[in-house]
Amino acid sequence: MARHFLAKCLVLSLLALITSQFHVAASPNSKTFIVVVRHAEKTKPPTNQTLSVAADQALPLTKAGHERAKLLVDFVQFLSSLSGKSVSDIFFTDFKRTKETVEPVITRFKSSKPLIQEISKDKSVNSTVLLVKGLIDDDIKQSKPGRIIVIVGHSETVPTIVSRLSGLPDSSVPPILKEQFDNLYLISVSSTGKTLRPLRYGERSK
Repeated sequence: MARHFLAKCLVLSLLALITSQFHVAASPNSKTFIVVVRHAEKTKPPTNQTLSVAADQALPLTKAGHERAKLLVDFVQFLSSLSGKSVSDIFFTDFKRTKETVEPVITRFKSSKPLIQEISKDKSVNSTVLLVKGLIDDDIKQSKPGRIIVIVGHSETVPTIVSRLSGLPDSSVPPILKEQFDNLYLISVSSTGKTLRPLRYGERSK
């Protein structure tokens, strides 16, 4: 409990620190914030056992993973409160661990009726980027209010998704290591440009 409280304080402190750079509290209506993370800690399969695709898809989060998922929703909630925007779209893959990571966000923002999209992992990079870019372009062209978009992916998909949504070459975002679960990428998009802020949240990965 104490560890979760301290980690939560760290998450909120980090977000408070970057609001001045992102102008979150006074953001123009057309500014959209995209939160991208890898799924939280997952249950490890038995040693030296090759998993089928179905078995891999079914691996749930560990206790530590569920604690990190709680911190993700705290981060998103604070971002929503400061920006005056709600979560409009949530993307995750057809793996139990990505859904469990974002489940607290879905529950917290249920009243906002966000569009929830589960995308096959092997199509998640291109499909997610295409759909998100379409939403942002439409908002800017029609001067619609900005939004908050949450994306939960995998170590091999998140860097490319972040790079492309930030307008950077695919190799710009460093790879995510196997035991690294604390990366959080905050992307700000408006008619004047894009800004990427790599962050860490929750307990530091080893």
